[in-house]
Amino acid sequence: MKVNESQHRGVFLEACLIRHSCAPNCYGMWNSKIGGYTVHALRDIEKNEELTLFLLEFDGPRANRQRSHIDKYGVACECQVCSLPTEENLTNDEKMKEINTLQRFVTRHDNKGPQLWPEKTLHCLDQLAQRCNQFDRRWARLYWEASNVAIVNSDLARWRVFHVRYMRYCINAYGDSKRVDNCRTLLADPSRHPGYCTSTRWKTAINTDPTQLLEGTTGERSLEDWLWRREKPLIPGKLMNFRERKYFPTFADVPMDNALDSDLTDITNSVKQPRRHWCLFGHFLGIGEDDGQTYIKLRDDDGQQFTVASPPVEDQWRQVDPPWTTGEYTVAILYPEKHKFEVEKKDDQKLEFIAINVTDVKRVQIFPISLQKFLELNDRVHQFSEEKDGFRTCWVATCRKKYSSSHFEGELCLKCYMYWLCPDCILLAEDDFGHEADCKRLTKPDMLMLLRLKWDEFRNHATFSLTGS
Repeated sequence: MKVNESQHRGVFLEACLIRHSCAPNCYGMWNSKIGGYTVHALRDIEKNEELTLFLLEFDGPRANRQRSHIDKYGVACECQVCSLPTEENLTNDEKMKEINTLQRFVTRHDNKGPQLWPEKTLHCLDQLAQRCNQFDRRWARLYWEASNVAIVNSDLARWRVFHVRYMRYCINAYGDSKRVDNCRTLLADPSRHPGYCTSTRWKTAINTDPTQLLEGTTGERSLEDWLWRREKPLIPGKLMNFRERKYFPTFADVPMDNALDSDLTDITNSVKQPRRHWCLFGHFLGIGEDDGQTYIKLRDDDGQQFTVASPPVEDQWRQVDPPWTTGEYTVAILYPEKHKFEVEKKDDQKLEFIAINVTDVKRVQIFPISLQKFLELNDRVHQFSEEKDGFRTCWVATCRKKYSSSHFEGELCLKCYMYWLCPDCILLAEDDFGHEADCKRLTKPDMLMLLRLKWDEFRNHATFSLTGS
């Protein structure tokens, strides 16, 4: 019989009969630490209940399992799962097909998902978790895969939770074994993991209290929502937060243009399409030129410098108003993708570099404000436009009073319709209150588009105007 997860087989001089079940209550394995085959219960065993193991090579719909069982043992499987009524079997088969599809996605491309598209991979694992029952034998592999996604992307807070869950399952299913010893060693020193902190896109500290990372203080998100990074749907009508990396990635998280799919794109009928809208912001550093190749130098919110190169539409950059002059600018690029450029130098050498490739100038806009001030403006929009914990905040710098929104008698700015003014400041009858500069920027069409676009509902590509912002 099979003695471990490899192809090794063994003949046992002493044995007992443990039948196969498609929903086993035990897990069997060769324990190299003690030099024997062990069977551990996956759950409490009822009195007179038979011990069962999953003894087939592959799982799947009932017909596939029956065929495999007949090929291996010469008889059909009569376990409690295969003996379900036809309607329940059909439902279970659909579930198994979904599980197999999700498992194929997780393990495809030589298991590079944790690094290439971590968001999608973790989402698939979450879907698997929701389809597995409490005692499913898949939990060990599931938690192990999820912990890999976290540690590869430096999310040590989530890694610790996933790894502890994996270790607990191993203790239950494998007992005192080398696998459990390895789990404890890795928990004590995560840097032993071969993929340790390959990327820093989700960086968190290992000693971070997960409850401190939950959004809000009123239980808006459960621990499971946080752990699996479940997408929180945007609130209809709510103005967009430009610090939300899901929609506004940094350069490191922008996909390559030759990637078949990514966290931001899907393949539908062999055509790559955005899963949602996304936009890259960069602080303008200057224009460079090398052997006739003109490129724009930018810096993202993480401080990483990158370039934007677009030879086919180089002249069109000049159409964008304001022109490139001295001053502080934020460049916004819709649906950016990285491209590997090769440029022939005068000495016949080839210059290779990765840059953002722009083929449509309508997907680029320049805002005459630094990136830091651009994001701070967005912070003020949320501070003075939204209700928080039942209160609104007056925008006037010398006031900043908070009033209960249930009987708040202030009024919106009649120009931008975003900032709230309290009743006391309304009586002062002043025209500005220091809001004029913000108001002017917030009423520009392209700024309004960024704030009000339904970022999680992609139907068509959004574009900027070619007028100044």
